[in-house]
Amino acid sequence: MNFDSLLVLLDNPNEVLSLVAALTVLLAYVANLFRWLDSEGALYAAMNTGGSGVMTYLALEASPAGIILMEGLWTLFSLYAFMKALVRNRLAV
Repeated sequence: MNFDSLLVLLDNPNEVLSLVAALTVLLAYVANLFRWLDSEGALYAAMNTGGSGVMTYLALEASPAGIILMEGLWTLFSLYAFMKALVRNRLAV
């Protein structure tokens, strides 16, 4: 990929959004891997829910069924973990 191709890619808002969403999910994973972020915490779940939710939305436009299924289920399970973390945090206060 040359510089001009990168500029064309970044000129498309959906491409930029998909890159940010994917990086958000990957950042949560790496942060958990290095124990900077607790996988039971609300921030980890929120990052997964937000990133995978955006990826699901974008996948619905033009992706194969397998990608839509994976992103959709990832979003649902992440949302469940996020709600669970919020309830746990509220009960701990």
